[in-house]
Amino acid sequence: MAAPTRDESTAHVDENAARKAPRPGTISVALCVLNGERFLPEQLESISTQSRLPDELVLVDDGSSDRTVPIARSFAASAPFPVRVYVNERRLGVTKNFERALRLCGGSMIAMCAHDDVWMPRKLSVLEGALAASPEAGLAFSDAEVVDGSLRPLGYRFWQSIGFGRRELALVAAGRAFEPLLKRTFVGGTLLLFRSSYLDSILPIPATWQEDSWIALIIAAQARIVTVPEPLNLYRQHGANVVGGAKRGILDQLNRSLAGGREAYELAARQFEEARERLVGRPGVGERPTWARDSRLLDEKIAHMRRRAGLSSNRAARLPTLLEELCRGRYRRYSNGMRSFWRDFAA
Repeated sequence: MAAPTRDESTAHVDENAARKAPRPGTISVALCVLNGERFLPEQLESISTQSRLPDELVLVDDGSSDRTVPIARSFAASAPFPVRVYVNERRLGVTKNFERALRLCGGSMIAMCAHDDVWMPRKLSVLEGALAASPEAGLAFSDAEVVDGSLRPLGYRFWQSIGFGRRELALVAAGRAFEPLLKRTFVGGTLLLFRSSYLDSILPIPATWQEDSWIALIIAAQARIVTVPEPLNLYRQHGANVVGGAKRGILDQLNRSLAGGREAYELAARQFEEARERLVGRPGVGERPTWARDSRLLDEKIAHMRRRAGLSSNRAARLPTLLEELCRGRYRRYSNGMRSFWRDFAA
């Protein structure tokens, strides 16, 4: 693992060097931040008090104009584990900033981190244990307690807030997470721990995707995903969640899944075509016993979104296509069931 470093700029950094030969059993934390001085100290404190400390923290600042960088440098000087602070020369945006942080991580497992959450003390220990108990799993993710800006509980958990329930849990437990992920995202990026051996297939992250959605789908095509019902984050809701990364990513994805219109459907089709291009022919993917089915489902998802994007502007003319997609079960499997059907019919 890399030695502690107080600050590094984007210049003259070999972003592949850190992950050439990760030591087994090591954990990197990838923390991306933009103007996070209000909440960053609490998050850093929660990382430093983990019962299982990370082996390194990679913090990438995306051009903050507040005291974020001095706070990070001060923490790096006294942290009980190596901390590397990078300051981007130009703003990359949330997804590409996370991509850069992932490239710089040297651990055999990576936890993504938002600056405005707070981690429960057992977070890394529990997620690491979940992966250790399932050697065939590539990713583990947990639930979270939803709190307000002052960390007061709002009375519900993250899975509850997005409707992640028994059916999807059962599919994930059965090793079929790829199927429900074709319909919507339910893996929060800052609630997961994944094996860095999958970085070669994850990176680069396409510009049309959010980082959490892409990582979950690509790993689910290659390995099992395991769930941890225990809330391991305090998932803070405040007026500027857009800079937090995972909140923006998963909520944007959910909003797009509920939205209608040709543009949204065409975007979804392009996204899953990109996933197919990344996965088809990748070593090991085709040999998985679930791939034949997953590949067929992926093609059906693309075809479904293409057909929705190409619906006639005449209601009578589009009805046969709508009924065919409904009878094939595609509205139920890849969209939002009858809600999506009636939206397309009434448009």
